Amino acid sequence: MNLEEYIEKILSDAYKREGDQEENVQRSLPFFAASLAVIAAILGVVARNFPKPSWNFYPWTLYLLVGLIFISVCIIFYHLWQAVKPRPFTHIMKEDALVSFARETRSALASQRIASWNVDSRAIAHVRNALIDQYATATVASREINVARIHARGRALRFLILALLFSFLLIAHIFIMSLTDAAPAASGDMEEANVSDQRSQEGASGGSNDAPPAADAGGDGRHLEGHSNLPDDRGSEGRASQIMTLEADERPPVPVLEPSEPGLPAPPPPQTIPKSR
Repeated sequence: MNLEEYIEKILSDAYKREGDQEENVQRSLPFFAASLAVIAAILGVVARNFPKPSWNFYPWTLYLLVGLIFISVCIIFYHLWQAVKPRPFTHIMKEDALVSFARETRSALASQRIASWNVDSRAIAHVRNALIDQYATATVASREINVARIHARGRALRFLILALLFSFLLIAHIFIMSLTDAAPAASGDMEEANVSDQRSQEGASGGSNDAPPAADAGGDGRHLEGHSNLPDDRGSEGRASQIMTLEADERPPVPVLEPSEPGLPAPPPPQTIPKSR
């Protein structure tokens, strides 16, 4: 292996590697799509439990977190567009142009009265040198584009992590506030239940002291046995139900969150192909 063959091997491998690198950004797009779907689901849940605007600390904290999430998502889409937008890629000469260039080189060398055994070797060397130059040019151009795309994807990934962090902080904030609001409401409900039971007992005891009028038996003024000491529970039951209804109406609602070489032909130029991916 001579020097040209060694350089050609290195540059051809680098050219293929940079060509494969183009697809790495596209392979990571499903990850971004799944993460953005998680953020959208979190915002959908929060929207149903979002509080009304007020000057309290709690709603303004939620609005700040939602604003930071939307800003982060916009920056994510911008950098993803920078990573996948169409760019002109440089490739080596076309295959039909390479075949024409090799035949023209051999014809030019044969017309120079060079020994037949030396024509092919010189033609191969000339074509190889042309391919080496184009491999180097195309590899450098592709690497610059791939580096720009990888950097844009990295910036999008950083802001995606920030957006996920803000989303989980939003959920945690709503969960903590719901717990702190539910504890006082639960204690208030217990106190009201105790007061309601007390009033019901008082109403029942007051009603038992009122004896109903005695019923005559046969018109002789005698009371029916077993009925003279029965209390009228209808009044106490009415008062207890009225108290329970009043307590249910007065109870505060539990807060709900809303949601080339001389003489030889020049090689064809490299081809520039715009790609959308």
